[in-house]
Amino acid sequence: MNIFSRLAGKLVYGLAKLIDGIFNILIAIVETIVVLISGLGRGFLAIIGMGGCLFLFLLMSPLGLVLLLHPTVILTILFFIVVPILGTKFVSYLKYRRYMITEYLFDYANYLSRGEKSKYESFREYGNRYK
Repeated sequence: MNIFSRLAGKLVYGLAKLIDGIFNILIAIVETIVVLISGLGRGFLAIIGMGGCLFLFLLMSPLGLVLLLHPTVILTILFFIVVPILGTKFVSYLKYRRYMITEYLFDYANYLSRGEKSKYESFREYGNRYK
């Protein structure tokens, strides 16, 4: 093997490790945020559930209707519902992209430095392998 291709292989391998580390940090941050918000939402739901009939009477009153239709309350409720749902999908998507990109780069680095043939012929096949 050529010394330049070995050097390029080591460079691509280092780039793949860097990208893998960035994805791991990003995934950990997003997972932490999703778990925290999901836990807070469950806590608020438990507090509301403990009120039971009192909460139902509050919502039936005119004050309850005004409170429920306030934009801040609606956005807060939507936030605690949407973030856990979309957050878990986003974490799954990030893991998919991390696998696809890093496996491709690791195989390409092996090809450059050792001359080994890669597992798959196209970039898309790495994504299909993850699925």
